[in-house]
Amino acid sequence: MSLLVGCAAGGAVQQTSATSVAVDSTKTGGVVVKSSVKDRETVVEGLRQAINSQLLNKRVFASLPGDVTVADIRLDVTIIEVSEVSQASRILFAALAGQAKIVADVDVIDARTNTSLGQMRAEGKSSGGHVFAGTTSEALDQMASQVADYLLRNRKI
Repeated sequence: MSLLVGCAAGGAVQQTSATSVAVDSTKTGGVVVKSSVKDRETVVEGLRQAINSQLLNKRVFASLPGDVTVADIRLDVTIIEVSEVSQASRILFAALAGQAKIVADVDVIDARTNTSLGQMRAEGKSSGGHVFAGTTSEALDQMASQVADYLLRNRKI
């Protein structure tokens, strides 16, 4: 008898502002990602793409124009923690490679008035614990999904 132990992928969003972030779904959205962790350009771009994809797929905004300066609502995302797990690490070290993790602060901005609509801290983790577990890209997708789901739960229709 064999036992396969693993950790599920997941994430969480914690509201960090006094008011709930209520986004108008008829507005356009834009995403700006930066990192307080050095040398993470690929993670920054990967997270921007993952969030844009989730926002589009879940129809959080009416549209996401390519130029963030014309968006009605802007998400300013600052990565504050990164624990990467590459595919090579996963293959070489299997479960010992651990879980990838991304933590970021998200400020939802009314771009027309440049005022904050609210802030949250979001976290994404890859699955871990076995040879087929996830990598950094899974943690990015998990975090992006958490952000989009939070905005959906709190949106104005």
